[in-house]
Amino acid sequence: MSQYYFPIIEEELLREGLPVELRALPIIESALSPTAVSPMGAVGLWQFMPTTGKSYGLEINSLVDERRDPYRATQAACRYLKDLYAIYNDWSLAIAAYNCGPGNVNKAIARSGGKNFWEIYDYLPRETRGYVPAFIGASYAYAYHRLHGIEPTEAPIPLSVDTVRIDKLMHLEQISSTIDLPIETLRQLNPQYKLDIIPATTKPYTLVLPQRYVMQYIAHEPEIHAKDSMYLKEYINPANIDKKRQERSGSVYVVKKRRHAGGHRPPLPRDHGADHALEPPQERPQTPHRAAAPHRRQVMNTDHDTIVAPATAAGGAIAVIRISGGEAFAVCDRIFRGRRPLAEADGYTVHYGTVADGDRVIDDVLATVFRAPHSYTGEDSVEISCHGSSYIVSEILRLLTAAGGRMAQPGEFTIRAYLAGKLDLSQAEAVADIIAASSRAAHALASTQMRGGYSGELESLREKLLNLTSLLELELDFSEEDVEFADRTALRGTMERIAAEIDRLRSSFALGNAIREGVAVAIAGAPNVGKSTLLNRLLNEERAMVSEIAGTTRDVIEECANIGGVLFRFLDTAGIRSTDDRLERMGIERTMSSIGRAQIVIHMVDASTLTGPVPAPGFPLRPDQKLLTVVNKTDKVPAAWRLPEGVVGISAKHGEGIDALCDALRESVDTEALYHGDPVVSNSRHYEALSAAHEALGQALDGLAHGLPTDLLSEEIRQVITQLGAITGRGAIAPDEVLQNIFSKFCIGK
Repeated sequence: MSQYYFPIIEEELLREGLPVELRALPIIESALSPTAVSPMGAVGLWQFMPTTGKSYGLEINSLVDERRDPYRATQAACRYLKDLYAIYNDWSLAIAAYNCGPGNVNKAIARSGGKNFWEIYDYLPRETRGYVPAFIGASYAYAYHRLHGIEPTEAPIPLSVDTVRIDKLMHLEQISSTIDLPIETLRQLNPQYKLDIIPATTKPYTLVLPQRYVMQYIAHEPEIHAKDSMYLKEYINPANIDKKRQERSGSVYVVKKRRHAGGHRPPLPRDHGADHALEPPQERPQTPHRAAAPHRRQVMNTDHDTIVAPATAAGGAIAVIRISGGEAFAVCDRIFRGRRPLAEADGYTVHYGTVADGDRVIDDVLATVFRAPHSYTGEDSVEISCHGSSYIVSEILRLLTAAGGRMAQPGEFTIRAYLAGKLDLSQAEAVADIIAASSRAAHALASTQMRGGYSGELESLREKLLNLTSLLELELDFSEEDVEFADRTALRGTMERIAAEIDRLRSSFALGNAIREGVAVAIAGAPNVGKSTLLNRLLNEERAMVSEIAGTTRDVIEECANIGGVLFRFLDTAGIRSTDDRLERMGIERTMSSIGRAQIVIHMVDASTLTGPVPAPGFPLRPDQKLLTVVNKTDKVPAAWRLPEGVVGISAKHGEGIDALCDALRESVDTEALYHGDPVVSNSRHYEALSAAHEALGQALDGLAHGLPTDLLSEEIRQVITQLGAITGRGAIAPDEVLQNIFSKFCIGK
């Protein structure tokens, strides 16, 4: 069959500028059978699903199925393959996506972090793992079959063919009976006509004939058309149509289960040619994630071992030891002596007793009982409150591990809470943030996130998107009826509103990240204007050296101060001036770098040197940066001197005007949204996911404007849902790498 179909396929591949080696794909797809049908309903040489076939211009109805037409299906397949290559710039990934759909390949890439087929191999559907190797094997077999003593057999159908134009309703039997051409040959050459009928009533169709029969057809065309009533009358009855359909379907070759789905189509550049992309693959490397797996399992331990850890820092008067797991009560009862066993106690009760090692009492303790699922982890849990002696804590931990518990890994209590559904991923991250909060604003930010306000906003967006994609995929189920469930105008309006909400969350990252890490404030100006003196005054300590010698500060000094409930990171910088001193020039370069990464810039000016208006800063600022002009040494100017409007006057040496400067700093940071519980993004992982969601939604809107097929549009929207779900972890368990990165930053007892 390759002698007939490969020239057709190769001609189209060359026309589209695609690697000619792709001719082997139909071998894997359909064994070169144009009438092949998969259990999922994929049809033809290239195994198109109905929706994908229609989206690439193939006619599919009760009489004609161009998925079975070698010419038209090959043209569509070439366009589809070009689209897939535009997504991945890698032919092995494009071929894998042809088999299982771009959605599955995108998920495998996201979960594995890999960039080629072998790196994502273990995350692909089982069938797809063998698909690319099978394609490589088929390509090799076709190219080198003679080296292995394999010779092609004679083609079962004529190799020399031509086409004629049909513009009237016709049955293949009309042709077969008139020019003595076997009906099976006509069916083999024209497999797209499912019931042997060419429905050329409103438009012309093409008929493929053996070349030596073309002149006979032309000579007998009037006679052929005269037989229309004889061969077409029985098909007027729908019952006969069904009967004929069943008769024809009996010989259809069924291929293995597979699926074509719409794909993600970002406008990636095509940097290298197709021929380069289909170079022979290297020996399959060991996938990186396998080597790292044992380490990740230590973090993402999803078993029900009973874990123990101190939940409080060392050095306090009281310490709390946390125990969680299926055997938490049994483990504790082996060392705890109270009025009754903890296993018999009700949840949310506290019990006095002792912890003993045999007859030796370690300490008097209080044991608080939490029964599953009403605990932090969702498991049976106990918290033992004891005296804060490091010896007592270590002894109790030793006894608990000897009794059947094991020491918890960093963040393991919280990861169990996440896996049990007690927290989503963003709430789990907020637990660490609330522990680390060093200001009222940072506490408010983490508290809102931990209580689910932020998650609720994201879940609302996901629900709206799921409703959209559900309507679109419902259309796919009724593709034959050409029904539209999602009004495209309303769809665009909803998508634009969601895009605006995502953009608002992204825009809040600058504030959220600054509050979480501390608002960066660069103190800049000429040498000897009092920058270091101001830093010392704001910190209430002698942190920076102060001297009347210009250029004392050569490096950036960074310190934090809490002002009005907001943490500020002050950057005392070297004075800006022209100098030949190499070290001072290096300090000035660092000054410019510090100014570039600051949210607020204090431009300090010496009041005693002013002879006119306050000069503009001698350094560039970004549009999102805030500038505070501060005139220092106001104690050295005449009493009649007036402070210019919009300028803060201070005497850093004597502390005058510092309160006004602090007020100006505090007013530069708008925290009203935080204190009212509005969602604010503070985590760079969340920001990256929101940015990816925003980009994907933009492409979906662009696709909607350009008439993107329904299945591809649905896949674009699913990409947005996936990115939003990555923030909270809802809808799927987050990849191990993400969990490891998040929970490894936790203290042991969390």
